[in-house]
Amino acid sequence: MKKLFILSAIALLVTNSIAQSVTVSFTGKNINDDYLQIDSIKVINLTENKFSVYNYPDTIVDLMTVGINNLHHQNDFFELSQNVPNPFNGTTNFTLSLVENENVRIKVTDMLGRKVIDFERSLEKGTHSFTLTLGVPQVYFLTAYTKNQKATIKMVNMQGFGSNSNITYNDNNFHPSLIQKAATSTSFNPGDTMQYIVYYNGIFTNVVQPQSASENFVFTFDETVFVDKTPKNRTVLIEEYTGNNCGYCPDGHRIADSLVAVHAGDIYNMNIHAGSFSSKYKTSVGTLLNNYFYVSSYPAGVVSREVVNVSGTYKYPISRSAWGYVAQQLYTRQSYVNLEAKTTIDTHARKLNCEVQAYFTDNSAAINGKNYIHIAVLQDSIWGPQSNGQKYYPAMYDSITKKYCHNHMLRELILGVDGENMGGGSKNTLYNKTFSYDIPLTISDEDVILDHLQVLVFITEGEPSNSDEYKNNKERVIYVTKSNIEFIGEE
Repeated sequence: MKKLFILSAIALLVTNSIAQSVTVSFTGKNINDDYLQIDSIKVINLTENKFSVYNYPDTIVDLMTVGINNLHHQNDFFELSQNVPNPFNGTTNFTLSLVENENVRIKVTDMLGRKVIDFERSLEKGTHSFTLTLGVPQVYFLTAYTKNQKATIKMVNMQGFGSNSNITYNDNNFHPSLIQKAATSTSFNPGDTMQYIVYYNGIFTNVVQPQSASENFVFTFDETVFVDKTPKNRTVLIEEYTGNNCGYCPDGHRIADSLVAVHAGDIYNMNIHAGSFSSKYKTSVGTLLNNYFYVSSYPAGVVSREVVNVSGTYKYPISRSAWGYVAQQLYTRQSYVNLEAKTTIDTHARKLNCEVQAYFTDNSAAINGKNYIHIAVLQDSIWGPQSNGQKYYPAMYDSITKKYCHNHMLRELILGVDGENMGGGSKNTLYNKTFSYDIPLTISDEDVILDHLQVLVFITEGEPSNSDEYKNNKERVIYVTKSNIEFIGEE
């Protein structure tokens, strides 16, 4: 019989105003739905910007003693600790802290909700230690009840222990040793945006969301690696800011397309319609980027979001004559991360799924190791008006319809302008995550034709909306790649 290897890490996030706990648990699986033992977890309260990442160095994760709660154990709140060890072989230990004398009930149930143990005892104020013995290897839930409080932990027994299942009370005023030294944390408040970064066998993934209630997270790890692990040079992203009423913009389109054609695989481009010369094709994300990078003349190119010295002035947007020169300075430098992506588009449901893999060949150079993943949805073959299209880029102009073919036009950044914090960046680690996007029928009054879509994925060292963080990073776009797209659901 195949053994099931599970790490269930339980984090109890306690509020300031009340003693009610919010429990989040984490389970790892592979693509065959077998359980995996997660190596470690990082928990970040993104709302409490002033506090740092919580690190857990091994598979025995007790967030009650490693940073989510205050580590001084002054018994001033109701607290049920995660059992140690977990997973365990028949016998494990846990503690319960009380703020006053209480009648306590401790109930253990299996995954079907069947009662295994029902323990009751009057206990004094303080921290109490228990030993739990369970006879059957499976997943269990232990819940401690007092008159006004309740808390639950999830446990995994890996080994049979006969038919004997019981709870043994050890003592009170128990002072647990810390698994690792940690600073006193800020309090968690329901609704705070949390980031959970989960590691398994050198692979990491994450989830970012507001947390208001208890929840179990199941992370699926695919050990099939399709990203190259050999160190590579950086690749370059040219974000061209353009507009249909801009007379010189077609020349910018032509120059950018030529650079991409000559340096295929090293340079990628996307056209962002924004600003006063754009009466069509604008998007909210394009307007935000236009403002963040202080674009005021068109066409303008932001090359890998680097700050460039232009006649003594440092700026993001530069003229089209300099795009190739700046790009060459970048794609000859080595990158510390490689990136690949695979995308499927369900043509019936109009659902896009993009699996991203990033392999760190060296440690991240970003401030605080904060790298961000971005996914841009672009569209080709949008025919419409363009000033001087025939004059400056005749290959894109149809003399019969008098329309111009707009390509690689930014339609959406599915993770927003700031992207999503990847949460890691250590040498020889693999980031793996799949993102989903519901493709609308139209964007800015233009039909979204599925066959005309492109997906660019890139990694940055900061958020465009965070100017202080951005200016202190030396390299903004580290790596960009074009995802292959597989269409499914076609008849």
